[in-house]
Amino acid sequence: MKVQSKILIMAGAVVMIGILIFALNPFQAIFSYKLLYLRRAALEISEALERNSPIRVRENFYINNTILKLAINKPREQSLEILLNYTVLVVPYDSPDLYIKGKPGRKFEKFRSVHVYIKDGFLYVDPKPVVGVEEETVYGRKLYKIVVTIVKIIGDLKPGAVLKFNHTEVTLYERFYDYAGEALVYIGGDKAVELKVTSKTMLEVYIVVEYWFSF
Repeated sequence: MKVQSKILIMAGAVVMIGILIFALNPFQAIFSYKLLYLRRAALEISEALERNSPIRVRENFYINNTILKLAINKPREQSLEILLNYTVLVVPYDSPDLYIKGKPGRKFEKFRSVHVYIKDGFLYVDPKPVVGVEEETVYGRKLYKIVVTIVKIIGDLKPGAVLKFNHTEVTLYERFYDYAGEALVYIGGDKAVELKVTSKTMLEVYIVVEYWFSF
């Protein structure tokens, strides 16, 4: 009984301390609630982008154009370099660095994935580039197709605006290999694909840009 009494007294003390903190510093409590609300809004946007479904924006987010370099190192030939310009959403967020969704350090994904994290005082909604590789034979030649999908958001993301997918644009880059060896594909300096090529191997790189508009 004495142990139970002590536990009840301690629990009551904790509740009282919480009440006192809220009473003495209500602005801090409201600020903490605001942070949680922003975090929930960021997760909702990330899920909508992954599902390719429209969403009504509840908080003000800012568009940050992000550039990553895609480089294909070819055996004994000049490398092919393409700049990937995609959109990352940000909002000020006064909290320690934290990864909320996704895995830290990734600059691309094999499957559609929108990361949510806090870094340097900002909350990020980061739709990572998606890299896919297909292989087939065309007229006796090996053909590799590399498909890189990125997201581009146009318009203001203010409370009440509707963000939804609008259209897709595809740019094709074609190359032929004259020498056998390894072709390495890097995105943002990280190796994404490793290909074994021979003379006359063909390479097609598709840059797929998904445009989302905010109305």
